[in-house]
Amino acid sequence: MASVDGIATGFNTTQMVASLMAAERVPQNQLRDQKNILSRQQSAYSDLKSAYSKVSDRLDTLKTADTWQRRTATSSDTKVAATVNSDAAIGQFTFTVDQTAAAHAVYTADTVAADDIVSDTGTYAGMTATEAVTAINNDDTLDTTAALIQTAPGEYRIQLSAKNTGSDSSVGVDASEFDRLTSGFTTLTTGRDAQISVSGDNPLVITSNTNTFDDVMPGLDITVTERSTDAVTVSVTEDVDGLADDMAALFDDLIGALNRVDSLTETNGTTSSLLSSASVLRRSENNLRNAVFNEVSSSTLSTASFAGVDLSREGTISFDKQKFIDAYNGDPQAVKDLFFSDDTTQETVFSRLDTELQAATNFTSGYLSTSEDAVEQRVREIDDQIAAWDIRLDKREANYRRTFTSLETALSQLQQQSNWLSSQIANLPSYGPIGGT
Repeated sequence: MASVDGIATGFNTTQMVASLMAAERVPQNQLRDQKNILSRQQSAYSDLKSAYSKVSDRLDTLKTADTWQRRTATSSDTKVAATVNSDAAIGQFTFTVDQTAAAHAVYTADTVAADDIVSDTGTYAGMTATEAVTAINNDDTLDTTAALIQTAPGEYRIQLSAKNTGSDSSVGVDASEFDRLTSGFTTLTTGRDAQISVSGDNPLVITSNTNTFDDVMPGLDITVTERSTDAVTVSVTEDVDGLADDMAALFDDLIGALNRVDSLTETNGTTSSLLSSASVLRRSENNLRNAVFNEVSSSTLSTASFAGVDLSREGTISFDKQKFIDAYNGDPQAVKDLFFSDDTTQETVFSRLDTELQAATNFTSGYLSTSEDAVEQRVREIDDQIAAWDIRLDKREANYRRTFTSLETALSQLQQQSNWLSSQIANLPSYGPIGGT
């Protein structure tokens, strides 16, 4: 219903309704404020769950036997690359590179122009040199690549190369396919195997049809790129530095997650953080610290503080990579027993961390998941209440407008009647005093 502003009363009815509705909306606005806080809490739980999951993912990488048997390989010559896996034995392998692998390659003895027809019969009948090269490159069954090489202005030779290297490599196109080029093929490179040899009274020769020698020793692959006259030594050692880097990444993520808990639960005399009332997070923080620093009975080191993990008086965790490396080099088994065990029933730092992280992040029962779900449910309930208030307020505003409009109309009618009466009284005849003077 449209409002009638000030016809009779002079009041701004629209403004009065707006003021009344502002007061009516206070409870709904309080619900909106509450929803905003809950939405931020929901987001905070989700962020924490992501932070905890990131730590859990790091932990999954470190909770494997291969991680604790990691090897690294170094070569004394930049022309030889080496890779290893956890099965590689620690030691050295010395050899010389006698030759690298090559693919068989030929070229046409006759020269042609790029648009010369190269064959009258067979697969490439009627094709120009350019078209024949394209056809060969598009035919995967040939295991051959082709190229048109300009040897003098306007003069080309067709070069064909086997895709595979090794003494058995061959070109998949016969010279007879180019019957207009009567001189046939000239060999550019004969296919050959790569060869390395271990020196001695009777040198040990090792061959490969590629430049990579797989499992030249168990778990060790080497790749050669050039012939060498000097001996090359490949050394296989424990990759302690790589392990320490992974440990540092784990504790960096853990420290980040704990700092996030601190910021969300911090409180002082005047202010409280977003999740300051969530006692489960403070318990979680304590449990994670205890998981790291409580004694591990299966290791002679007893606690992580002897392997580079420290706890300050303020409860802050830190990781010293060099201290970890020194501890590992001093007693590898003790450090491994401290953090990880192949026996899943054995309690270690990692097993305790894993238990706490799973208790937090499990999709259905983790306390971060259930807390987030509970807040989300409360947000939905408040959304329903806000929607109900919208309906209620719309009706209330309509009632106010109807009441004010009716009042204005009634007062207007009374004013009209008053004006009519006044005009009637004014038009009555005037009589002098009775009896005259």
